[in-house]
Amino acid sequence: MFTFSNRVKRVIQYATLAVPTGRDVINPFDLFVGGLLEGTSVLGELYLRGRFRIAELQVCANQYGLQDTKVPCSISPTKPSISASLMEVLHLADDLRKKYRQCMINEGHLYSAILDLCDIASLLKTSSSNITEDDIRQIVCEPRDMVVALENFPLPTCAEISEVIIRRADKGDEASLCLFVQQTFSSRWLDAVHNGFTYVVPPIFLAMRQDEIIGFGCYDVVRFKKGTFGPMGVLPNCRESGLGKSLLHHCLFDMKRCGYAYAIIDEAGPIEFYERACGAVVIPKPTER
Repeated sequence: MFTFSNRVKRVIQYATLAVPTGRDVINPFDLFVGGLLEGTSVLGELYLRGRFRIAELQVCANQYGLQDTKVPCSISPTKPSISASLMEVLHLADDLRKKYRQCMINEGHLYSAILDLCDIASLLKTSSSNITEDDIRQIVCEPRDMVVALENFPLPTCAEISEVIIRRADKGDEASLCLFVQQTFSSRWLDAVHNGFTYVVPPIFLAMRQDEIIGFGCYDVVRFKKGTFGPMGVLPNCRESGLGKSLLHHCLFDMKRCGYAYAIIDEAGPIEFYERACGAVVIPKPTER
């Protein structure tokens, strides 16, 4: 029914393990706690910033669903039911996934839905944490900048998709790429794409199937910021094929050849993709002194 990223699958596993014996229903607070226990990437940053006391949160999570109704929908092999409130959260998270044209529910979608639909303020009051809901949104729910080291970045490999090649864009590709971006993604990327064609050698790579653009990747084009990767996009029916990774690797290797030691991935939405595809890490949010 729902498709989850690997990190969210682990969040569900940790949430399930944290549910006390005798309760067979998972609720939204359980998933919030499960994310803290999973503790990787932005969820690890949230845990460290919030200084949460997990045991106190678990008590609140256990009380949260006492009056909630059960829904016969399992997201865990050991728990046959979820709460009605969690079903609402999952539907909202899936709506967010669709809105941003992504393939899987990730931690940002999940925590956004929990914050929108649940009384997280009462959960936060049970712990010694002084973190706010806005802090949580900024850490987990909003796009984050990431960084990847390029010194030892390997030669790019091509995705194994029949009749697909990846090549550098030339000046004659501008109109067709702009049409592809506007129809498939968002007009907000058009300025960045136009910027790319002002270079003598456009820092843009295209994935082509015969004469059709099915994906693209750029660098140094978002407000002409040097050393910055993005935007990148692939046709929805070509995702999960390795094509996005190939485009990413072509851009990053080209950045390495230009002399960049690091690449900044600007406002990454699917954080887990970049972690797997190129070893990128999230740049931590600054803390108040």
